[in-house]
Amino acid sequence: MSTWGKPAPGSMKTAIFLLVALGIPGTIASTLGGSAAGMAVGVAGGSALAFASVTDNRLAIPLALLVGAAGAAGAAVEGLPLAAGLLIAATTLLVGAANQLSIGMLALVPVLAVVFASTDRGLAWWAAGAWSLFGAICGLVLLRIIKGKSEPAPLDAPHAWRHAVVLAIACAVTFYVALEWSLPHGYWITLTLLVALRPLPEERRDILSDRLWGTLLGAVIALVVAAVMPPTGTIIVAALCLALLGAYAVSGNYFMQTLFLTPMLLLFATAGDDESALRFTIERVLFTVTGVVIGAVLIAGLAWWDARDQAAEPGQPEQLPAA
Repeated sequence: MSTWGKPAPGSMKTAIFLLVALGIPGTIASTLGGSAAGMAVGVAGGSALAFASVTDNRLAIPLALLVGAAGAAGAAVEGLPLAAGLLIAATTLLVGAANQLSIGMLALVPVLAVVFASTDRGLAWWAAGAWSLFGAICGLVLLRIIKGKSEPAPLDAPHAWRHAVVLAIACAVTFYVALEWSLPHGYWITLTLLVALRPLPEERRDILSDRLWGTLLGAVIALVVAAVMPPTGTIIVAALCLALLGAYAVSGNYFMQTLFLTPMLLLFATAGDDESALRFTIERVLFTVTGVVIGAVLIAGLAWWDARDQAAEPGQPEQLPAA
């Protein structure tokens, strides 16, 4: 599990700059199109920051269009559980293909689809797509202005597809069940799998553990703040949590990032409503724990699959598959 500690030097400054830079178009979108439009710009912009840092414009521009298509498709299948499940599976498989270029470069694309397919956000499919495309373009332009660049981290094809196939099936099934059974915020199970089940074998257990403990401790923070502070105070704390999660995201500390993500989401969503804060917190913890349990089973299955393929490689000594 990641350790407690301060964000890396300079990470807070970088995080605040990026949050403000993307917050401006997000605020414009929220003013013109409502909160769902602002949400689309935020998620799509974050996605663009990821893929644009490892690609040139010849690939980044088509990927921005793909992000817009994911938002539009998500809104189009809202209320259709089977179609929504298939969409999440398809976008997750795209992540597997992209991981062969650089790990995580399209990780937020299925998340964007989940955001719009999970419930009626009040936007027509074309509007969801347009705002998502706008957000992706903003993220792309921002990164080009600051000349942000990262070295690609490609994943070998067997591990990339193995992870993508397992994750696509799991996400499709959990998302379908959450929608078909009308589970309040049940899509958090799917989101937990999408963001916490990593393709690299050596990261899987630690990241899943970070997600669990970060969510549990973050939920405690959210409940305490909601109980003792007035609405204005909870908004201030939520904004502080947003800045801190950004700093820890830049630092690469997933445990601390999740620790501040949970209270940020819960406090922004329920400011001034203690009853809703308690209900939202219980649901987030319940569905996150469910996602972690499912993720642990998937990790065991992937480990067995990895070991089986390794044993089958020419020149490798025969061995029993590891559990």
